[in-house]
Amino acid sequence: MFRRQGGLRPMSRAAIGTALAIVTTAGLALPAAADEDDTSAAPINVQAISYNGRVRLYWDQPTAPVPADHWMVYRSTTPTPVGQPDSDARFLYETGGRRAGDTLPDDSSYYYSICVVPQRPVADWFCSAPVAPTILERKPAQPDTPVGLWHTEALGAITLRWQKPENDDASLAGYVVYRWDSDSAVRGKDTATRLNSTPQDGLEFTDRTVSGGKDYSYAVAAVSKDGVESELVDFERAGA
Repeated sequence: MFRRQGGLRPMSRAAIGTALAIVTTAGLALPAAADEDDTSAAPINVQAISYNGRVRLYWDQPTAPVPADHWMVYRSTTPTPVGQPDSDARFLYETGGRRAGDTLPDDSSYYYSICVVPQRPVADWFCSAPVAPTILERKPAQPDTPVGLWHTEALGAITLRWQKPENDDASLAGYVVYRWDSDSAVRGKDTATRLNSTPQDGLEFTDRTVSGGKDYSYAVAAVSKDGVESELVDFERAGA
């Protein structure tokens, strides 16, 4: 669980050679002096995927040795990095996990940046480069995606649970589950392991092929009776 801090946050270094910024709990980014610090602590493999007007954000732990305490999510209308004086980046919220969501307010173009706040005593925080969402469109006869994916962990097993698609109908044959190593840069079906060969009816699946001490990423697709799969939008990270 991340720790919220009241008032002004300590002055921090923004990554990718951007300006420094002070961030308040109200989300106001105040530019300060420019900095050219190393960017190795910035979040990696940041992905933004938009589907039916919703955006899902995913990223991985930076390679820096100091673990993350929590993450800060920003949205902007230009690809200017967070902290630059001409950036219009708007602070959305903080999260303790490595996934987030947003609803696009209109048809304009948006960019997302993820900033990592390392655990104390390190006070510096680093931001990823702005990422434009990949827009996915529902194809003819394609089901909507399942929603609300979450998991529980036990020794040698990870159990996934989800909810039916928001526009569920009688044409669904069931669901299939996909798994990736957590460091997969591109989480497409071609880089995943499909865990059930035929669609299942239920809203729960237990993966008993996991290895202890290893992290995984999962997604669930709805499948129509004609064999058409939904897009993969909702990912869940888990560790055995």
